[in-house]
Amino acid sequence: MRAVSKMLRSVSVAAVLGLCGSALLPVVAQAQTWNYQGVLKQNNTPYNGTADVRLQLWSTDAGGQALGNPQTFSNVTVTDGVFTVSPTISIQDIAYNPILTPFIQVEVRTPSGVGNFAPITPRTPLGIAPKSMWSAASLLPWVASDTTFQRISFNGNFVGIGRSTPITGADKFSIEGNTPFYFGMYVRQASDSGLSFIGYSQGTTQPMTAWTEFDGDRWGVWNGSAHLNVLRNGNVGIGTLSPQSKLDILSNGPMLRFSATDHAYAEWYLSNFGARSAWFGYGSPGDTTFRLQNETGGNIVLSGGSQSRLGINTDNPNYTVHVTGFSGASIGLQTTTGTNVSTWVLQANSNNFSIRNPFFGGTGRLDISSGSRNIVLTGTVSINTSAISDYCLELPNNNDNSGRGRANRWDTYSSARWKSNIQTLHDPLATLNKLRGVSFDWSATGSHDVGFIAEEVAQVMPEIVSTQDGKPVAMDYSRVVPLTVEAIKVLRGENEALKKELEERDARLRRLEERLEKLESK
Repeated sequence: MRAVSKMLRSVSVAAVLGLCGSALLPVVAQAQTWNYQGVLKQNNTPYNGTADVRLQLWSTDAGGQALGNPQTFSNVTVTDGVFTVSPTISIQDIAYNPILTPFIQVEVRTPSGVGNFAPITPRTPLGIAPKSMWSAASLLPWVASDTTFQRISFNGNFVGIGRSTPITGADKFSIEGNTPFYFGMYVRQASDSGLSFIGYSQGTTQPMTAWTEFDGDRWGVWNGSAHLNVLRNGNVGIGTLSPQSKLDILSNGPMLRFSATDHAYAEWYLSNFGARSAWFGYGSPGDTTFRLQNETGGNIVLSGGSQSRLGINTDNPNYTVHVTGFSGASIGLQTTTGTNVSTWVLQANSNNFSIRNPFFGGTGRLDISSGSRNIVLTGTVSINTSAISDYCLELPNNNDNSGRGRANRWDTYSSARWKSNIQTLHDPLATLNKLRGVSFDWSATGSHDVGFIAEEVAQVMPEIVSTQDGKPVAMDYSRVVPLTVEAIKVLRGENEALKKELEERDARLRRLEERLEKLESK
């Protein structure tokens, strides 16, 4: 045909409509046939005869990029200007995306086999029918490859981005990329009041058994309750919606579990460094020793079995608590209640062990010397009672063994070098006579006992009575002994005088009796 460029062309496309009229990615791996019908006119007169028709898909209406390979139809019959060809579309023919609309470039030569192909302009945009047809072929595998979608495929019941087969064999949707930058999937809820989430379900009894969501300040994983939540400030909560620390676990059962076949321990690594800094757990199968290991030293070891032990700075504790370290090493204990801080230091050397409060100097201290078996206590000591006392040693006011002490002998300091203004007790009998010995029953236990009444003794000998809140509460019974000794000495003197007087009377009586006998004998 001559003067082809003067021909006017009208195009109509017919195809089987598919399931989706828009078909965002209607690219089929197997060839699909569709009908292309056109009209050729020469000088406004329909052409009759034969022609060769060549079709090519392009990305734009002029210039642009060729899509796929051209298809040529030879010896096509043209009747009253109308011709029909049936091109096929496959992965080599078209790579379509929703942004670009392919255009059909038609080239003809007439009669068939004569001359060169001449293009007919302008190109015709591809109609919706072939796109719908591609969607109708959804039961067949298809793949799209271009710079925008980086290979999107459908194969039976699997959809892939960046791959055409499942990763594990069980996944229905997979994404794969090869980039040194961020890569993945983004889910966005356009409404500020809505939540973006991804749901998971097993079975049909519940529409969604687990899901993840993000509400702007919190990302969470749910499975009927708040299992895992991460706040915008970086706090992570397990079992709680409002974690108060970097890791906040709320649980009615076990908190953490570590298990393995060859070992079971957790490790810490220095940030940005490859060396392990510390670990805790069981080092090997069958190991019964729980270890808190600092790779640079300072180990804490809990040994299991029937003889559980705690070792600090030793891997093999020999005692229930075994601490090793440098000479003169100390152990510090500190408790805090509100603003009250109590600090104690345990310190040992080769011969001595000391417990002390460093903030109070020499007070509140226990020293044990292994060489001479000495125990030195500084400060007050209470036994079997929590009462705070001003006395060095305090026992409870109990009429049983819990309030009693026993020893072979108690010594009281009594040297004259520590005393002044020494005087013999005056009139001890009179003083002793003012004291009243009584028998009584203890109110707390009802047990019977003998003694003095502190209030009465305070009226006679206040120096041997102690008070509490200004009232007599106790007395030193041993202090009655000096008074008793002096009273006995007075009684002895009186007894000696009486004895001497009695002996003199006996002597006078004997003399009188002798004189009487002499008179009677005359």
